[in-house]
Amino acid sequence: MHAPSRSLRVSAIVPAAGSGTRFGAGRNKTLLLLEGEPLIAHVVRALGADPRVVEIVLVGKAAEREELLRAATRGCAPRVALRWAAGGAERRDSVRNGLEAADPTSEILLVHDGARPFLSAEVLARVIDAAVAQGAALCTLPAVDTVKRVDAAGRVLATLDRREIHLAQTPQAFRRELGLPAYRRACEEGWPTTDDVHVLELAAASGALPSVVAVPGDPRNRKITVPADLPTAHPEARAMNPPATGGPSFRVGSGFDLHRMVEGRPCILGGVRFEHDRGPLGHSDGDALLHALTDALLGAAGLDDLGTFFPDSDPRWKGADSAALLREAWTRVREQGYTLENCDLVVIAEKPKLAPRRAELRARIAALLEVEIERVNLKGKTAEKLGPIGAGEAIVAQATVLLRRG
Repeated sequence: MHAPSRSLRVSAIVPAAGSGTRFGAGRNKTLLLLEGEPLIAHVVRALGADPRVVEIVLVGKAAEREELLRAATRGCAPRVALRWAAGGAERRDSVRNGLEAADPTSEILLVHDGARPFLSAEVLARVIDAAVAQGAALCTLPAVDTVKRVDAAGRVLATLDRREIHLAQTPQAFRRELGLPAYRRACEEGWPTTDDVHVLELAAASGALPSVVAVPGDPRNRKITVPADLPTAHPEARAMNPPATGGPSFRVGSGFDLHRMVEGRPCILGGVRFEHDRGPLGHSDGDALLHALTDALLGAAGLDDLGTFFPDSDPRWKGADSAALLREAWTRVREQGYTLENCDLVVIAEKPKLAPRRAELRARIAALLEVEIERVNLKGKTAEKLGPIGAGEAIVAQATVLLRRG
């Protein structure tokens, strides 16, 4: 492999419009978390490792635009532009939309699956180099098992020569002047394609384009397709992103908050509204649980506390949604390179009772932090009728967090 030319411009298209039907997650699987980060962030980071990739075009559903872009930004290098294109009815249509949205000065257009997070810099470079030299390329793995051709009834019709059988991976890339016209024609005429360079294969069959070439892929460059894929992916993610020096660093933070409970105030706790005749008094919405958690996160990262970032002397924060304050603080923490290992939360109050809504509270907090629910623990305690807490006049929350960097 020759040294990459920095003058070459590559636009990477990432289809991320899939509904995750096979995965069964009930949401876009590219937003699922792997080692504390969305899959799409891992994908974007891997693509940006090659200096020739100057932009990444995400292709997705309009309703998920903000969430996908926010997730992808977590892995995007500052020098790489991040763009958006709307998804189409079929993958072929989505890819075409992404190609049309790409920078017209990019000589190479590359397509990579949004749920394939383990792309190595070596495979990426091989595909780009081959596309430059040959016009179109993809990475593949040779078949290692015996391959049978079987009919719809399950009858074996033939044993194929596995020396000629390769399994396609992404990325798949092509020169702009070859790929874009072929994709336009494929969409207009409804060609039956199963992957991205298949469009160019069909065009090449008529003699209109040069043949597509295959370069060696990587067994680790697998796609997250079914639920069983995700738990086994964590060791691979750690291996692909080793700490820069010596090992990961861990930081512990603690947070505490107390609010007087008064009549006429809404009772907001953990970002969830409770039916109660009293609510926490405060400059913001008085969410003691999220305030304690926010302070713990800021403290673990060595940043200033909640009151410094969002002072009660500033009218901007009067009546503020504490969930928004938490998200802002968490963004600052993540900018320092930290991910959340876990948080342990305690609420001390006579009322409201947390137990009936504990699962809802954990899910809400996990969503705010964009982490797996298993990383969030929550306990409710009482003061055994002692003091102002026991009299229902106050509520206390405590938080302990463990952050990891590297």
